[in-house]
Amino acid sequence: MEAQMPTEGIVLSSIPAKFQPAEIQVLRNELLDLVGDYGAACEVIRAFLAEHGYGSSREAVLEAAIEFGTCGYSLQAIERALDKSALMD
Repeated sequence: MEAQMPTEGIVLSSIPAKFQPAEIQVLRNELLDLVGDYGAACEVIRAFLAEHGYGSSREAVLEAAIEFGTCGYSLQAIERALDKSALMD
């Protein structure tokens, strides 16, 4: 059964976001389907960043995938990890 996290009323950041909360929620849902499969999660994260015009290093994406799993897939933690992983192309 998929864990549900409340999303209403959450302020992800006071800095202009690179990613919209709804996009992060969709990514989160995809990653929940891949719990424990870091290789597949890395590909999903890399594709997400590329769709938004960002590159990423293999190491940064793997760190993000691991961080997502250890943080319980909270939207705030996912946004922080994405911000650290996103490199301008």
